[in-house]
Amino acid sequence: MKPETLIHTKEGVKKISDIKVGDFVYTHKNRARKVTDVLVNYFKGDLYHIKPWYFSLGLATTPEHPFYAFKVTKCSTTGDKCLPTPAHKRICKNKLYKLYKPAWIQAKSLGLGDILVFPRFQNTTLVEQIPLDISDKYKTEGNQLYSGGTRGRAFSKLVSINADFCRLIGYYLAEGYTNSRDEVAFAFHLSEEDYVEDVIKLMKSVFGLSHHRKYIRNNTKGIEISFYSKLLVEFFTKTFYVRSPYNATTKTLPDFMIHLPTQLNSELFRGWWRGDKGYTSSVDLMNGMKAVCLRLGIVPSITKDSKVGHLNRGNHNYLGREIKASTDGYAFSHLAFYEDPYNLLLDKVFKNSVPKLSRKHGWIDEDYIYIPIREMSKYPYDGEVFNLEVEEDNSYLAEFATVHNCWTPWFSLYGSNSGFDHIDEAFGKYSKEIFAVETGLSSDPVMNWRLSQLDDRAIVSFSDAHSPAKMGREATIIDGELSYQGLVEALKSQSRHSERSEESPVNAGTAYARDPSPGKPVQDDNKVIGTIEFFPEEGKYHYNGHRVCGVTQHPKETKENGETCPVCGRRLTVGVMQRVEELADRSEEELELTKENGWLVSKKYSRPGFRRLVPLAEIVAEALGTASVSTKKVIEQFDTLINNLGNEIDILLHAKREDIEKYSSARIAEGVEKVRIEDIVIDPGFDGLYGIVKIWPETKRERKFDPPKNKKEKEPKSNPNQDQLTLI
Repeated sequence: MKPETLIHTKEGVKKISDIKVGDFVYTHKNRARKVTDVLVNYFKGDLYHIKPWYFSLGLATTPEHPFYAFKVTKCSTTGDKCLPTPAHKRICKNKLYKLYKPAWIQAKSLGLGDILVFPRFQNTTLVEQIPLDISDKYKTEGNQLYSGGTRGRAFSKLVSINADFCRLIGYYLAEGYTNSRDEVAFAFHLSEEDYVEDVIKLMKSVFGLSHHRKYIRNNTKGIEISFYSKLLVEFFTKTFYVRSPYNATTKTLPDFMIHLPTQLNSELFRGWWRGDKGYTSSVDLMNGMKAVCLRLGIVPSITKDSKVGHLNRGNHNYLGREIKASTDGYAFSHLAFYEDPYNLLLDKVFKNSVPKLSRKHGWIDEDYIYIPIREMSKYPYDGEVFNLEVEEDNSYLAEFATVHNCWTPWFSLYGSNSGFDHIDEAFGKYSKEIFAVETGLSSDPVMNWRLSQLDDRAIVSFSDAHSPAKMGREATIIDGELSYQGLVEALKSQSRHSERSEESPVNAGTAYARDPSPGKPVQDDNKVIGTIEFFPEEGKYHYNGHRVCGVTQHPKETKENGETCPVCGRRLTVGVMQRVEELADRSEEELELTKENGWLVSKKYSRPGFRRLVPLAEIVAEALGTASVSTKKVIEQFDTLINNLGNEIDILLHAKREDIEKYSSARIAEGVEKVRIEDIVIDPGFDGLYGIVKIWPETKRERKFDPPKNKKEKEPKSNPNQDQLTLI
């Protein structure tokens, strides 16, 4: 995405170029998750600008960037697009729309009429009170706060978040301002006297402030109401602006107010609409109110009035003064009410904002809005593009579309959303240039050996090298010349070996096991002779399951029982093993697996062998009865072993048991031996939960997963398209 693309975060919208690791962004699952990496690439080529109905500004991305969307098909009954709109459902016979499932689709694969899926920000957090004194500099006595000064008075220390507060803030975001010193004011038209009186009543109800001043400027039809309090000026400027100067262009809606109960959202929106009828010069406020609308079941049509366009239209004069726009403006030109649980349409202010025609574009459900693409275009671009890696969900919300990190396994070769089941389908005539594939964390070589299409390609492993502590958890062992060309030739070794040994395959993967001396050539040519692997069951998407209900299934169980959760009836999140079963043309029994010197090999197929290991620090921690690998006790013991016996791989594979015991304990030595013979217990991961690896069955160990911290926060639905995660 271009550097200026705006992303929804817990601090409002931010340019993607301004987002830092550790920031929280909103994802396709209606929740906030931490950014783990910010990726920057140079791109020269065409950007795709995709504009849906209602959100006319749309989003521009590189061709490969995935959108949360689905393709629509033509209805066999009507010949039109088959959509679950009320009008179409009445006449549609085949109900093809029931087969639609949101998926991650690259921009270049989308077309007019395809449906973009956008979350409704449905997580609700009840905040009952907030402190009035943001700076903690005012005198307090009990529950009272004293502002001081000649106009000083007592306020309640805490402000109640109720319907009155929310409607008052709506008025302020539309018509309010401060002088940054001691005045909080509201400006209305003379015809809006009922709103003026409402503000006066609300200021007394919310803040206990009844004294005010009304002012009508000469030769105008405007009326201003002013309230004086330095404390309130600080409260409004610190809470409802993103930065100084505190003016209309920097107003914002704080994140906690977006996620209040929807009844309070309705009062906030009512006050704002009464004041500005859906117009603002603040991009932050526009996006905040957009989120409020979606929570209320309203999809606004949002247009942009650029400052250049405003100037070109001319004739902007007021009382002899020329009015120039200093920033862009944003208008909610129409409101599509799909729901109206709080009877906003009974308020006269909304009547002129609803189109006379009842036709709507798209539809909504409890968690998402579904809006068709109205316009697509391409334009050349030469510059930096940004992307984000996001914890757990690896997706994030731009202003007007939901997108995915395009460098994740979802869209690698065998990802469930790649659209390909065979390497030749993906690369066509270029597939002959692909000599190696990488397993990923949730699969191992055995799973890949079951695909005959990979027989002439090397299997390599080097995933999870995201931090020094995890580097080397997976590794590829190469025998031969250590040079760039040597590495290239090694990656091509399986294709050469496959051609030579097709009639009488002899497993070449035990060479490292027979002679593990580093750098000692086993054959004349460079080759991959083995890999070190993660136990794939520890991956977050190994089995099928539904974490909310605690349901986990092997693919065989799912085949018998179907892909529906037996507890809640929702679709299970399908794991990597399921994808293997779908693509494999061999059974595991056909591989004739055996172990040679601890290395797992196939007697039937010519493949380098591999070992599956548990990190040494985890073995030490479990042996010591410690939950964390980062405790002082574990680190000291780990360092002692490394300093005396060599690197971690050597200890796990080759160190004598008595030597390990000499520099640690019998328990740790036993743990290493149990890993070598794979005498361990694994509870496979599923639906975003890491699998649990235990060296000793009696060990108590919790899954590495953070459940929702707020019990009132709505649990997201299991994503039906996490059929995940690629083998490769």
